Amino acid sequence: MASKFLCSCGNVVRTNLYEGHGLHLLVPEGVTDVQDSEVDASYVRKLVLNAQVVAECSKCGKLAVIDNEYNIKLYAPIQR
Repeated sequence: MASKFLCSCGNVVRTNLYEGHGLHLLVPEGVTDVQDSEVDASYVRKLVLNAQVVAECSKCGKLAVIDNEYNIKLYAPIQR
């Protein structure tokens, strides 16, 4: 996975999970359906590999959902 992308507002958004940029993982519900006895290091690896990264642009507030092929979908906040 690339480590950054340019938001539509022009801001650089970093996406490297190991750099600590306030990223979140969006995990499919089916992957989280396990028994406590099944939770180990391989399960955590499975969670990360099946998840999408969610990053927030610090400039405009858009959310970016990034899949494993690095396809990016941007979602703008609703102005109220």
